Parts: sequence; C-alpha cells; structure tokens
Amino acid sequence: MSKRSFKEKHIASGKRINLALFVLIVILASGIVASTGLKSVIVEGVTRYTPGEFCETLGNDGVMKNTLIFYLKNTCRKKKDIPFVDDYKVTLIDRNTVHIRVYENEVTGCIEIMGSFLCFDKDGFITESLAERPADVPCVTGLDFDEAVVFKRLNIKKQSIFADVLQITLMLRKYKVPVYEINFSDAGEVTLYGKNIEVELGRNKNYDIKIAALGGVYEKASEIGGVLDMRNYSEDHTDIILKPYEKEEDETGVESATSVE
Repeated sequence: MSKRSFKEKHIASGKRINLALFVLIVILASGIVASTGLKSVIVEGVTRYTPGEFCETLGNDGVMKNTLIFYLKNTCRKKKDIPFVDDYKVTLIDRNTVHIRVYENEVTGCIEIMGSFLCFDKDGFITESLAERPADVPCVTGLDFDEAVVFKRLNIKKQSIFADVLQITLMLRKYKVPVYEINFSDAGEVTLYGKNIEVELGRNKNYDIKIAALGGVYEKASEIGGVLDMRNYSEDHTDIILKPYEKEEDETGVESATSVE
C-alpha cells in the first residue's frame, strides 16, 4: 500500500470517528434536554403577581418547557424590566425544578386621594391603596397628575421627581427623621413636614448633605417648634436657622430666630 493510500485511508477513518463523536454528542445532548423537562417553578418574594403571572412576564413562552434552557435564558441574557420588581434571581434546583427569588421595589412615597393613600415605588408605579398612611412612608404633595390607578405608573409631567422622592425617603430612614409629608412647590422647592416642625430644603440637589445634618438637630428643633431654613445649607455654609412659629420680638421690635446646632 502506498503512503498516499494509507494517508487517505487514515483521514477517512478520522472523519468517520469525528462524525460518530458528533452524533454521540448530539444524542447525549438530546437526552439531557429531554430529561430536563421543567415540572416545577418555585417563586418567592413576589406579592403583586401570582407565580404564574410572574413567569409570563419573563416572556419565555416555550422555554418554560425545559429547565436547562429556562435557566440559561434567564441568567445569561439581560434581565427584563418588570413593574414593581427591582431584581430577580433564577437558581437551578435539579433537572426539573428552578427557583426564582424576586426582589420587589420598596414603597418610597404615597399620595392621598379622597381619604385613601396610594403607595408608589421608586419608578412611580402605584402598588396599593390603603385606608391609612403606612408607617415610615411620607405623603408626597404638590404633584401634578391627571389620574392615579393602582398597578399603573403615576403620570406626572416631571418624572425626575420620583428619583428625588427616593433619595429623600432613603435619607430620612437612614437618619431616623420622622417626616410625614414631602411637598414640591411649583418652583420645585422641597419642604418637609414633621410633628411641630417644617424643614425648607429648597430646590438644589444636596438633599443627602442637608438631611444628614437635619438628623442631628431634628429632635431639638421639633421640641422648640418652627421652620428650619436649610435652603442654603452646604458643606461650606453650615448655619441652620430655626424660625419659631410664634412671633417673638426683642426690645428693638425685631422678630427673633434661633440658631440650632
């Protein structure tokens, strides 16, 4: 047998082996896929959807029939933006079961309409309607909107307000400042209302700096009662002036104000 014939025979044999391996891999893969039929989806942490409704929002259609494909599609691709949901995590339990942990958006504020409190999340979606304002959730006033419907986004002209409400609410919780109302004026100025006190934050974006400072003086200021002017407060301008509700005049007839430290 010539060297050339031997070489050609060897190549042909190699091709048959590779083809056989490919067929074997396809058969094994098909067996794996066939054996990973999705039979159970465990959904936890969701309150605004049923487990079935949440799976439908993922938009997987036929993918729901296979555990492995379902898992890969929901871990390797960009996650969908789902109303009321901040994040979700899909975990493979076994060949027939997946677990979905849902992290819903927290309520950041509420609006009062006809005696009911409509709570909304950081994206402005109204999550529920309550007869009483929930604890630690400020009522937001001064918003201009046409309608407010549960499970729909609050339609206001300036959507960036929701980001401001989120920042303010988180800072108030962090520094344990018990405010029950956040008001936005037509000019965009923010005023906080608590028990026996009003806090003028103004309309710049230094809410984090201002509320951090507010946490240190709030208790003393609320005991005195009045209006805290923090519109010009900054790292370079740290004076906080409390104007008492009741007018007090000194011997010169000038209304007095108190510096709170």
